[in-house]
Amino acid sequence: MVPAPKPLPPRGQGPGGTSPQDRALQHEEGPHLPVHSKTKFGGISANGYIPPDPNIAVGKTVGGVGYIVQMVNSQIAVFNKSGTLLSGPTALSSLWTGLGGACAGSNAGDPVVQYDAAADRWLVTQLGSTSGPTYSECIAVSAGPDPRGSYNLYSYDFGGSLNDYPKFSVWPTASNSAYLASYNMFANGQNFSGAQLCAYDRVAMIGHASSPAAICFTVPDGNFLPADLDGATPPADGTPGLFLNFETTSSLGLYQLSPNFAGSTGTLSPLPNSPPTAIPVASFAPACNGGACIAQPNNQKLDSLGDRLMYRLAYRMFGDHASMVVNHSVAAGSSVGVR
Repeated sequence: MVPAPKPLPPRGQGPGGTSPQDRALQHEEGPHLPVHSKTKFGGISANGYIPPDPNIAVGKTVGGVGYIVQMVNSQIAVFNKSGTLLSGPTALSSLWTGLGGACAGSNAGDPVVQYDAAADRWLVTQLGSTSGPTYSECIAVSAGPDPRGSYNLYSYDFGGSLNDYPKFSVWPTASNSAYLASYNMFANGQNFSGAQLCAYDRVAMIGHASSPAAICFTVPDGNFLPADLDGATPPADGTPGLFLNFETTSSLGLYQLSPNFAGSTGTLSPLPNSPPTAIPVASFAPACNGGACIAQPNNQKLDSLGDRLMYRLAYRMFGDHASMVVNHSVAAGSSVGVR
């Protein structure tokens, strides 16, 4: 984000403490795994933004060609898998030059890049504005498999509420396939007013439709992640888009969004004014009570973001079941660990 940080849904401040009730705590080393050195190379730098919001997506290798797209606030670059810089770094807003408006005129940050493996396309997004009076989300979907080519360009208006902390995912069901998104909403850019859970018409965006439908619901809590497909098997047709956060220190919260893009309608289960479905988990204590306490050699302290799950929420189909995997930072004894 470019502006000074704004308060998110309630999070305390304080040191990491003991968590004797955490039954998921690992007490001994796992087996040592072999390390195989792979290609490594430097990416583009933070460009002076704090935080830099680094993002990366890796595409398929077809005919010996494979692409890597990297973004930071507020630049984008394309590499091949050997580390050769193919294009950039260029201003991220340059993607939306053909669209004009706020998306072409500002680099507002919170960028997300996703590779849509099912369609061999690239999804690139960032905020349209952080200063109001109106706010928007900028979305670009590549017209082909080469991320250096042209893009189908869109902007979605959120009126007077800042759509902060956007997270995107690919949900390629056979019908009503979607790009899912979650946002923390701030009325007038200042006061938290809930989250928006959205589904964008993926087929229409890939097909360069003029106004692809967006189905959104507002829910009271924040920090949701949309489920993002891993693997080659798509979710069963009709599977609603899934959104997950943690509601308490012993439960996750799940909403299910079923879009109907042809009718520009959808349903959310549970209903938007109801709490999400609770999924019990072993009790935990959020790292630093959700605040900044992770000491660095220069005496600065890293923000744990322990008040939320960490992007991505990976969803994978197996032969007889589907599974979701996600992680977050918790107190582990007198220090902090990843759960």
